[in-house]
Formats: sequence, C-alpha cells, structure tokens
Amino acid sequence: MALSNSSARWGAIAQVFHWVIVWALLAQFVLASAAEDLPAGVGKLGTLARHKSIGITLLVLAVLRLGWRWSQRSHSPALPADLKRYERVLAQLIHPGLYALLFALPLSGWLMSSAKHYTVSWFGWVTLPDLVAPNEALFEVLKGTHELLANALLALAALHVAAALVHHFVRKDTVLTRMLPFGGQAGARAVVMLLAVLLGAWGLWQLLPGAAATAGSERATSIAPVSAADTGAGAGNSPAAWVSDAQHGALEFEFVQAGAATRGRFGQFAADIDFTPGAAPSGRFDVRIAVSSIDTQDKERNGQLLTAGLFDVARFAEARYVATRFSANAGGYIAYGQLSLRGVTREVPLQFTYTPASADGKSGPVLAGSATLKRLDFGVGEGEWKSTEWIADEVRVLFSLPLMPHR
Repeated sequence: MALSNSSARWGAIAQVFHWVIVWALLAQFVLASAAEDLPAGVGKLGTLARHKSIGITLLVLAVLRLGWRWSQRSHSPALPADLKRYERVLAQLIHPGLYALLFALPLSGWLMSSAKHYTVSWFGWVTLPDLVAPNEALFEVLKGTHELLANALLALAALHVAAALVHHFVRKDTVLTRMLPFGGQAGARAVVMLLAVLLGAWGLWQLLPGAAATAGSERATSIAPVSAADTGAGAGNSPAAWVSDAQHGALEFEFVQAGAATRGRFGQFAADIDFTPGAAPSGRFDVRIAVSSIDTQDKERNGQLLTAGLFDVARFAEARYVATRFSANAGGYIAYGQLSLRGVTREVPLQFTYTPASADGKSGPVLAGSATLKRLDFGVGEGEWKSTEWIADEVRVLFSLPLMPHR
C-alpha cells in the first residue's frame, strides 16, 4: 500500500491516522463512562488521568492528521460524483465538524482540568502548563461545555458511520473500502462485525451491576500513635522570643498527583520561635498546624484529604513540629525536629535560612526553607490511598516565616 493518497484510495498514513483516532475515541468514551460510575478515590483519579493523556494524544493526532490532509489535498479520493445535493452538503458539514470537535474536545478538557487545579500530565512523562487559573465557577461552565461537545461528537460520528454503511451496503461503492487497509467486501464485513461486537460488549458492561467499581485495596498496617512526650518534643514551655502565623507567613506543600506537580497550603498555623544563629546555632521551633485548614484550590480534593484514608482529621486535627537541635551548613542551617502527624512522630530534618531583622527595625527576622518527607511514614494513605501509582509518597514542605516579637 502506498504511503500517500491516490484518487482511488487513502494512503497508509491517512489510514493509520483515521483508525488510531477511532480506537482512541472509543477508549475515551469508555474511560469517561467508567469515571462517572466510580466513587472519589484512586481508581477515579487514575481513570481520569488516562482519559486526559489520551485526550492530549488525540489533540496531537488531529494536528498531524490535518497537516497531512492539507499536504495531500491535490490527490485524495473525491466524493462519488452521483451523490445527491443533500448528501454532498451533509458530507461537507460532517467532516469539518469532526475535525473541529477533535480539537475542541481535548482543549475544553485541558481548560476544565486547569480550572479544577488538576494539572494535566501526558502519561506522567510531560507536564502541561495550566491554561487558566483555578476557578470553580469556570470549571462548571467548562464541564458542561465538554459534555456538550462529547455528545455532538457522538452524533456526528454516528452520522459518519451510518453514511459509510449506506455507501457500502446500499450504494455499493468504494467509499468505505478505500479507507480499509485490507479493502474488499470481506474486509468491510470484518470491520462492521468488529464494531458491532465492541459496541455490544460495551453495552453489556454498562448493564452489569458494579462493573465499573474498583475493588478495595489492601488496608495499610495501623501505626500506634507516638506522643510528643515520648520523644521529648513537648519539653520547654517558656515563652518564645518570636512568633509567626499564617496571616504573615506561608506554609505550603508540593506532591505529585497523576504525574503532575500539585501545590497546596495550610491556612492556619502558629509558630513559636527561638533561634540564635552562628557556627553553633541553638534555639527551639514549635509549630502547630490545623490540618483542617489544608487548601489545594479544589474543594473536593480538600475534602478527600481530610477523610480517614488520608489525614483523618476527625481523629488527628493538629500536626506539630518541634526542633531543639540545630547545625550550620553551606545552605544555611538544619533543624533536627520531630514531626507529629496523624498519631505518628518521626524525625524530619529541616533545611532553612535565617535572614536577620533589617537595620532600620521595620522588618523582623525571616526563616525560610523546606523539608522532604514521605506521607506513608505517617500513615497518610490507607486502603486504596496507600498506592503510590497516582499519588507519590514523597511530599515537599516549603515555608516562609516572617518573625514578630512575642507579646
């Protein structure tokens, strides 16, 4: 088979584009349907991540296919000359409409995901930029638009398939077979039968009770809570020299979700700080965090993070970090502190810098730095959430704390 088109047949490249897009679209509708039936959780997150990756693939294929079609415009198969006027008009409307929807659907999905603050990743290999800022109202509009476009694509695709079948079985021309890699009557019958089997199987799968539900994963091993007193984290109750809070500072975190970096913050925390910089630094950090103040710019994800499978805020409302040992290094300082989170206490080293107060006294000292920890070390991830396939184990915490005198 020739790579390029001829007046009698579509070439191999055009056929590959056509059939790969067909199978990708079938996969998209199956994944979208499955995701609707799944409860919030890892299964739904993974299904939607695959849906988005295939959507971006379709967008790229549409660009390439349109470019190839344009380059082959002078020698491509024409519509049969004996078509009725309305048939020719329908063909001239359906084909451009399908191309337009191949662009509009992935782009609307990309916009929708950005508005939801779910950065799109292409199979975990390439992270795409967000097209719009997080906006719940815009997300709802884009969601409705995406569903409308999907229904329009279904309608146009149904018309396209019906027309191809009419050409083959009623008009008995070559419109269908010239797009088949193996041509002829037998090839056409095989394609029709395969499509019928696939559609029938999909319909049966939809009717099966609980077919789209995912089985519950292995429960995480429970970890006995360790109190601050057990580690010495509660020692020292004298007033701190400096304080900081969420109104003046920032406490953020980064994690990888479905292959893309996602950032959130805690809106409520209080820090009591004593620190003496130098070659032999000393002091004490005591930071308390209201876990319920977590904010990832998506209310559904925020609510999920507070459930028993993740932070379990009903039982563990507060996280606490206490450090009483410090050392200096080339990057500034390291605090060796105990983080108590979800009933578990572990040592977490904290790399930070200390900027002294300004000479004019208009601004106080500033602590800024980061730490990397593993959520599963603290039991943040039980049941299906224990899996790291779609949500990474590693979490990076970042902070900037302008310090004010303790009053």
